[in-house]
Amino acid sequence: MNEALLILSKVFPIVLLIILGNTLQRFSFFRNNTIDELKKFVINIALPALLFLAFTETKFEAKYSLIFIAVFATVYGTTEMFKIALVDIGNGFFFFLILLSYLEKLNGKPMNLKTVVLSFIKSPIILALLAGLSVGSIGAIGVLEANPLTSSLLEMLRLISALVVPVICIVIGYELKIDLKNITEPIKIVLLRMSISLSLAFLINTFVLGMFLQLDNIFKIALYTMFLLPPSFILPIFIESESGKEKQLVLNVLSIHIILSIIVFIAMILFV
Repeated sequence: MNEALLILSKVFPIVLLIILGNTLQRFSFFRNNTIDELKKFVINIALPALLFLAFTETKFEAKYSLIFIAVFATVYGTTEMFKIALVDIGNGFFFFLILLSYLEKLNGKPMNLKTVVLSFIKSPIILALLAGLSVGSIGAIGVLEANPLTSSLLEMLRLISALVVPVICIVIGYELKIDLKNITEPIKIVLLRMSISLSLAFLINTFVLGMFLQLDNIFKIALYTMFLLPPSFILPIFIESESGKEKQLVLNVLSIHIILSIIVFIAMILFV
């Protein structure tokens, strides 16, 4: 019971931040382009800062890779972030190499293999990951902490990375816009997606992570978390403004998916 209350006490602030974001939306506190800029700030600056710090303090093994999830990091701490990395390397490659390229092509922008690969390599998240792994693998974090200049830079990164969770949650809350008149299709999409995803996660957890690799329970929760998450919250940025109907469908799916994901995630960490 005490453990359940402890977990809920960590998740509840995230729920409150999402509610705050939704409340701000009702008063039109931000312009729409401001929300898009906040997303870019998280993706290009704050999240890379957090990933760099997380991986500099983690002993890297070949089986670990990249991901950050606000709720997972809040509940289990950034020291456990490297565990959820295992389950998301394919998702990361798909998002940066395929999905974003496809969306750019839909928007009429010419894309080729060279452009896609260069875009992936130059991604701040990828650069932060590689830098963090390099520093962590040679154990240079102690040297950086000992130098006044580099120590100041690390502290700056810590201050920036602290913004990731609140900004993401407020932005998500701000974009929770459920169109009740056209809610049937988004609900069907979300339920179908979650059913397939969680079924696959159960099979992988049981036969791969459990029987074959014999990894601990947090790895299994990490896999469930990755499969449970809604599509990326930055997707609406890449949908042209004139595509009103399509963008509203995406926002509806994201909004419903976020709400259901939080409910299922809380149940999962309480009972799994």
